Amino acid sequence: MLLSALGKRTSVAVTLAGSATLALLAGCSSSGSADSPESSTASGRVEWSYSGATGPQNWASLSPEYATCGDGKVQSPIDIVNPKQTGNPNPVVAYTATQATVVNSGHDLDMVSPAGNKMTINGKTYEVEEAHLHTPAENLLNGKRFDAEIHAKQVDADHKYSVFTVFVTTGAANAAWQPFFDAAGVAVGASGEKISINWAQLFPAAPKATIQFPGSLTTPPCTEGVSWIVDPQPITMSQSQLDTLRAVYNNNDRPVQPLNGRPITQDAK
Repeated sequence: MLLSALGKRTSVAVTLAGSATLALLAGCSSSGSADSPESSTASGRVEWSYSGATGPQNWASLSPEYATCGDGKVQSPIDIVNPKQTGNPNPVVAYTATQATVVNSGHDLDMVSPAGNKMTINGKTYEVEEAHLHTPAENLLNGKRFDAEIHAKQVDADHKYSVFTVFVTTGAANAAWQPFFDAAGVAVGASGEKISINWAQLFPAAPKATIQFPGSLTTPPCTEGVSWIVDPQPITMSQSQLDTLRAVYNNNDRPVQPLNGRPITQDAK
């Protein structure tokens, strides 16, 4: 059944040891190295949340492993303003899988990807590990916060990570995403619910004017060295669909972080 987190920030302690699938998860999180993704709760690390004493403003003080959350120089999310136009080719999306496993990580609902979902970015090929949503969106676009934000976490052959981001606005129902919402009641710590879903229809097939910047994972340990790819054109989901998500996890968004002079570029329009 759905967790009773509607209308308030979520703080959930989770014991997930021994699950290889769940070790990939916990939002845009890793074990402290961008080369080794692992759920902070799955590995027995200090519990964190999105509010109160364990909220974002205190992440860095909760554990030495989370120090980068406070002293990192290229932290995510950010407010994307005035990206430099480059005219470079946009990423090439080749998501072909038709199945997924929905898992409740304790901080968000993750859709674990089977093999076959690939994206080519600046000549490098990445493969999707999982996708999840944040409500509301974490990154801002020219100061605007969208209703939700999808993150597809991807890894290349050198074990370097990228996050493909798509914004969501409230509007028409999104039939492609409905199987994910139908599985939203999966319990924390369960092995997950397998669903049939067409990944090619979940994301824009040919994104344009994509925005790129260096950043970090948006949850502890806030590991840096992550390449962010943002599609500025939002997709829609219905109020009912987003309410289904909010009934499980609402306000699971980290505040925007300082730019610290990092480059923000935009590919060909």
